[in-house]
Amino acid sequence: MTTPILLQHIAFDKTIETTFPFNSVGGNQVVKNRLQIVNNSTLAIVYDSTQTTFALTHILPASTLTNGGFYSAKIKTYDINNVESEWSNGILVRCFTTPSFTFNNITPTINTSSKLFEVAYAQIQNEPISQSQFMLYVANGILIQQCEVLYKSS
Repeated sequence: MTTPILLQHIAFDKTIETTFPFNSVGGNQVVKNRLQIVNNSTLAIVYDSTQTTFALTHILPASTLTNGGFYSAKIKTYDINNVESEWSNGILVRCFTTPSFTFNNITPTINTSSKLFEVAYAQIQNEPISQSQFMLYVANGILIQQCEVLYKSS
């Protein structure tokens, strides 16, 4: 049985079900997988579950972890003969509450060729925003203008 490779995972809100993809090349068909997640602060196992699926993914149910938490995850696979692989590489996982954006001085309809507006970003765990980009669409969804990517230093 080949050792799976757990792919890097972006931060997510604990209230949303999320999928952990992995690769497994060679050997027999993978028929189930076991994902284990450990709290990095306490080293306690906070999730350890096996799912039967041919897909090279493991679905983590919503509200399994805690927003603001920092975790490590690893996975192992099982073939049709129930032969298990070694544990995969470990990856770091972060959970954050979904941020909010508040727009000031903007209306749904813009009747001028230019418009100044303000936007405020807020996130409960104070996770800083690293980049943003604004795009302007017409009513039927066609993109007509977008600014350059703005980085934290801009």
